Amino acid sequence: MVKLINVIEISPLLYAKDDYELPEISDYPDPEEWFSRWEKVASKLNFNFKIIEKGSYLADIGTIDDENLQMILENRLKDIEEDSEEENFVLAFDGGLALEKNNTIYIKPTCCSDMSDLKNWQDIFTNPSLEWTMMWIGHHGFCTEKKMEK
Repeated sequence: MVKLINVIEISPLLYAKDDYELPEISDYPDPEEWFSRWEKVASKLNFNFKIIEKGSYLADIGTIDDENLQMILENRLKDIEEDSEEENFVLAFDGGLALEKNNTIYIKPTCCSDMSDLKNWQDIFTNPSLEWTMMWIGHHGFCTEKKMEK
């Protein structure tokens, strides 16, 4: 089955009250080992959500409980002063949509993508062109093409 999953990027260190050292991916070229270290740090932070695949910071927003959502929102808004112009310009969460088929992630948001990129997925259906079209979901994006049904 194919499904689209709403995801946001969550780095455990942004929410730590203590100093934790998250492993660099370059230090652990094996995704299984890196994921194990990531889980160890995240477990100390009382995270209760599901990331979409090993080696990823992308969390399925449908699995984020109220306590963790509050922690994420408070962190996101902590440096914004009330009644300031900055209050009107809170950036969208990093993330977007991930395409999963049979428990394998085939397409996921990348660097510089955020929840506002959801419109680009909608454009796949509303764009009348049958030509290859660039779809932005972060660097480096990817191309889509419509095929005429026979």
